[in-house]
Amino acid sequence: MAPNLLSNFSIRKFVLSTSPSWTSNFIVMVYQSQIVSFCRPGHSEHWIRVCLHTPGTLNDLTYYEAQLYAVNYYGHVFICDIEDPKQAEVRIVAPQFPKEYLGPMMQIKVACLVESAEDLLVVLSFFNLKTKFHSTIGCRVFKVPFSDGNSWLDSEVKNLGNRSLFLCRNASSFSVVASDYSGWKPNCIYLMNNERVHLRVDMDIGIFNMDDGQIERPFDNSFNTCYKGRNYETSHLWIEPSF
Repeated sequence: MAPNLLSNFSIRKFVLSTSPSWTSNFIVMVYQSQIVSFCRPGHSEHWIRVCLHTPGTLNDLTYYEAQLYAVNYYGHVFICDIEDPKQAEVRIVAPQFPKEYLGPMMQIKVACLVESAEDLLVVLSFFNLKTKFHSTIGCRVFKVPFSDGNSWLDSEVKNLGNRSLFLCRNASSFSVVASDYSGWKPNCIYLMNNERVHLRVDMDIGIFNMDDGQIERPFDNSFNTCYKGRNYETSHLWIEPSF
């Protein structure tokens, strides 16, 4: 852990502890590789950097119940207690996802953190090494932090009820009550699992149904027309409604 000004730091995504429109006492968090950095704007010009010291680059982070959570590509889930920047502590609350649960050709493509109905969930999206463009072929949902000696399987969520999850590589994932919005499907996960897209590459957008494990891909190639003749570009975003 060390205070520092960020330099040569490519920010993929940042997370806020709360909306700056509500309070001036908020925290900004960013991550790169295995390092999480955070600061309190207006309170300090320095960023506090915390290295998680585990294999695998970070895939997502979120702020939940006054603590920073992070997850990497292997499924490790971490808590970083940052209430006291001088004594920031990191601990693992979920170990690496067991390889025996994946199968010989299966890999984790994306690990996302999302708060849903006051629970913190980690959603693992999987691909098969033989699939074209390594498109997502399934998802599994787990509740974190693990406690009382629970394992991955003990913490698995089989049904989301009337809720839908929206996963995004370029922004924070979120959860909604499906019945509040016309046309949204309950007990489903809306995927957007590629950060960068091109006409020749599957955008990996779809809807995973928790009931039958099938992925529907109703989004046509018109999503990709703006990339014609250009190099890889940043993918699209899900936008959370505020009404």
